[in-house]
Amino acid sequence: MAREACEYPAPDAPNYDPQVADITLLQDLAATAGARAGLAARAAELDGRWAVLSEASNLLAVAADRILEIRRQGGIVVDEVTPEVWDQIKYASDAFVVECRPAIG
Repeated sequence: MAREACEYPAPDAPNYDPQVADITLLQDLAATAGARAGLAARAAELDGRWAVLSEASNLLAVAADRILEIRRQGGIVVDEVTPEVWDQIKYASDAFVVECRPAIG
């Protein structure tokens, strides 16, 4: 499951800017993050070694859903997502990459 979470295909999002990205892309990113989180959670249930992967994946899924929600409501992402939250998203993204290294092997 961990490998599947790590290899789950993500949509191409060059120069990603959550405020101007197409809603369809944001939906695809949220769906991808949710699928990865589900797979990582199952991996962690089977082997506690994947707990960090699961936590990172879950945070990224929550963030992707929140960004999508803000945009659907016409809000301004940078006004509603604090710099501290962006830092947490970055840390989670880095953790996801690091935790995927042994899963992909």
